[in-house]
Amino acid sequence: MASTAHSPRPTADDGVTLLEVAVSISLMTVFLALFTAGIVQMFRVTNRTEAIGQAQSQLELTFIGLDRAVRYSAGISEPAFDGDAWYVGYLTTVTGENRCSQLRLSRTDTTLRERSWISGGAKNGWRTLASGLTPIDGATAPFTVDSAHKLPQLRLRIAARFGADATMPRSATDLTFTAINAQYDEASTEVSPAVGSCNEI
Repeated sequence: MASTAHSPRPTADDGVTLLEVAVSISLMTVFLALFTAGIVQMFRVTNRTEAIGQAQSQLELTFIGLDRAVRYSAGISEPAFDGDAWYVGYLTTVTGENRCSQLRLSRTDTTLRERSWISGGAKNGWRTLASGLTPIDGATAPFTVDSAHKLPQLRLRIAARFGADATMPRSATDLTFTAINAQYDEASTEVSPAVGSCNEI
């Protein structure tokens, strides 16, 4: 009678080989690396989006305020540059008083600031309007004034960087504000001669 061959029964010591363990660990490591990289990238995109949104909201509020202030001003001064910052002033008349306001964009800290004072009086301190701003390019001043018309126009050309990271995108802005309340002096063919007092650095 022929004997039947039987395969050996697995014992308690049988299991996976060292090679199989090494392959499993390698696959798990790759998977975890891909998963972690995806999570990190997701957080970077979220932070970048939030930074851009906050910066854009800040700029929009700043430009809305400037539009309202400059639009109803009585005149705009000629821009000036002191070697580090650009300046421009505008004059408003409130209850018979001439009030000077001045914008300053620093090349060092890339901050747009504003101050105001009653003409002939003490100047108030600077307040920050927005940060991360620079001229659109090195050869273009951020403030230019067109006084060829009876209603002077202030042109603002700046670039905003959204966030401190140099890789963050820059957004160029080119806006023109018209001083619709400008007072034109027919005798001197000047717009609001008193606005010259608002150009002090």
